[in-house]
Amino acid sequence: MKQRLGLADVLIKKPEVIILDEPTLGIDPAGVKDFLNLIKELSVKHGLTVLLSSHHLHQVQQVCDRVGIFVKGKLLAEGSIHSLSGNLFKREGYTTAITLGTAPLEPLPLDEYTGEWDVIKKTEMVGNTVYFSCSSDITAPL
Repeated sequence: MKQRLGLADVLIKKPEVIILDEPTLGIDPAGVKDFLNLIKELSVKHGLTVLLSSHHLHQVQQVCDRVGIFVKGKLLAEGSIHSLSGNLFKREGYTTAITLGTAPLEPLPLDEYTGEWDVIKKTEMVGNTVYFSCSSDITAPL
């Protein structure tokens, strides 16, 4: 409730830019969802610029269309979440791990199955887990 009151207090002043530092701190999960939707709505419908500082990256992904990563006060990278992940991880930024029920008795012919997928850069089997290093997120199809 305090976070919403704080936001209402700021909005009364009709600013062009709102800065929110860990805005979901102390809010229950249902309230977090509502609060994030409110922030996004304010940005889109009212043309407000919202600067959001948070360690909860999954929340940032839900709300923000541009992201900046700061370390010790210096901007290391900025852009859309998709382009940022590609730049930071040299276009091999996605790793999907699939754990099998049991380790296979003999090596799996992974190249036979993954050769048609250009985005898969490397496959590796460790125990009963297969790791796919990819240039884009293909977790669901895998």
